[in-house]
Amino acid sequence: MGVARRVGKLAAWPVRRLLDPRFADVNRHVAINRQVVHDEGQATRVAVGSLTENVDQVVGTYAATSTESLTFVGAELRGLERAVSGLEEQLGGRIDRLAAATEERGYVERLNRLARGGTIADLDGAVAELLNYGASHRGFAAQAELWLNPAITVEHREGEVRLGQVNERIVEIPFVLRALGRVPLGARILDFGSSENALALSLATLGYEVTALDLRHYPFAHPSLTAAASPLERWPDPEEPFDAVLCVSTVEHVGLGWYGEGRAASGADRQAMERLRGLLVAGGLCVLTVPYGSWSVDEVQRRYDRAHLDALVAGWEVLERLVAERRDDRTWVPVEESHGHAVAMLVLQAPASA
Repeated sequence: MGVARRVGKLAAWPVRRLLDPRFADVNRHVAINRQVVHDEGQATRVAVGSLTENVDQVVGTYAATSTESLTFVGAELRGLERAVSGLEEQLGGRIDRLAAATEERGYVERLNRLARGGTIADLDGAVAELLNYGASHRGFAAQAELWLNPAITVEHREGEVRLGQVNERIVEIPFVLRALGRVPLGARILDFGSSENALALSLATLGYEVTALDLRHYPFAHPSLTAAASPLERWPDPEEPFDAVLCVSTVEHVGLGWYGEGRAASGADRQAMERLRGLLVAGGLCVLTVPYGSWSVDEVQRRYDRAHLDALVAGWEVLERLVAERRDDRTWVPVEESHGHAVAMLVLQAPASA
């Protein structure tokens, strides 16, 4: 029995310890903690319930807003679809008209209408560009060696034709014709550098006996006109000397290779002038025109100043000298001297005896 009581006491000892007044404070803390846990659990349930209500409200609002937005987007897309359909119809009509206008048959008909009496207002950009190209130094006439480098050019634009540039030919040709007043009709004239102008043909038509000499073939014919295609230095001496030589905007190109003749040593222009003097009768005339201003040499030409021009015509007697300066694209005026864009025109005379 003693043993049984001791075992029972030991088993009941934790309960007695818990109910012992000395453990009252511990019991109180346990009770408080239990209440706190209960209160916090209750608060958590309330908070979770409130959050659930908020989430439901947000989700509901989002769903309503999404529905409204999708409805608006749908309406806008339908409106855009209608607008695109209308634009597609308009563009389709325009594209059809453009295709009809630009296909070969429509293009030919349009050009034919212009050729049969079109007005300036009928000019479009493509036709204007074609006309400008055709009249240029690279155009169809130039390719056939029939371009004549006119003194005055015109420019075609869409719905417009206007004056283009006025080049040095505006003063050179009148100067040459005036200078030839010293030479009687029937005289023998050499036109050195005759291509790209009708001067040789005009003089032959007036009654002069003219030889047109150039690297390129002279395209015109006349009973009083002889044409030769050759570099000056390799051209054989004629049977008879000439009474006058014309050298219009030519000697500045000699020896630079721009026209495919091969680049020569420095001084080819002075050598050309010496050769021309040897082709003249004693006291014969040379009418010379060259670019003038500040001295320069590029791959195309030389531009002479006073010192270089004097060196070029050394051995000749200068009978007349005139300088015309370009003031703008359409205006040339005589000046005493120029360092800009000008042309020098001289009447020279070969020595009266060798």
